[in-house]
Amino acid sequence: MSFLTRVANKLLPDTAKEKIIKHEAKKLVNDKLKLDGELDKHVDALAEKVMGKVDASAIFDAKDIYDKFKAAKSSKD
Repeated sequence: MSFLTRVANKLLPDTAKEKIIKHEAKKLVNDKLKLDGELDKHVDALAEKVMGKVDASAIFDAKDIYDKFKAAKSSKD
């Protein structure tokens, strides 16, 4: 996923990055809390608030770093 995250960060426009971030955030919340989209509007609002302070590219970079640490931890175990 790290390679795909870097490619998406370089090639996609900011609006597409924001849509991907919102989709992934909603998916994670729904999976974690076992919801069927009941909080999607709230998750969208929170994502927009975060993206208002942090650029979408920075979020993709953070995701790339997180993936690298996660892969290093799993290969260490």
